Amino acid sequence: MHKIVPALVSLVLISGAGACGAAGPAPAAAPVNTPPAVSATPVVIDEMPDEEPIATATPARVGSPVTVKGKGNKNTKKFELYGDYEVKVTYSGNSSQYGPTNFIMSVEAVGGAQPVDGSIANVIKSKGRIDTNIYGFAGEYYLDVDAEGVWQAEFTPQ
Repeated sequence: MHKIVPALVSLVLISGAGACGAAGPAPAAAPVNTPPAVSATPVVIDEMPDEEPIATATPARVGSPVTVKGKGNKNTKKFELYGDYEVKVTYSGNSSQYGPTNFIMSVEAVGGAQPVDGSIANVIKSKGRIDTNIYGFAGEYYLDVDAEGVWQAEFTPQ
């Protein structure tokens, strides 16, 4: 079974009428509906005005390992932290004639650094080790330490 396309039939009939020797001008050809041409080029619709910048992500600055050592109560020198860190703290000799005393250590921000502070330790023991994690640091910091003995804090970027 064959399919007959009406557009082709009308073209054959119109062109055939002139060939049969009919008098007079040939009738005008009926318009043929053709589908629109398919473009091989992809279409891009840009909804962003040219004057608006496109947001781009800046890679996070990766911090360096930091080790801070000291003895007794102290606000340490400034150091930089960027990102997340594993923190290992050791301390000893943290006692008085009455027994173990407080060992308190926190990370404090300098200027507009974020986060503002981070508590690392708050214990009553003469010696020990504390392992913890801190997150989202970006800027300059110092340690605020309340202790009787020696201590060390190692910051390792994660």
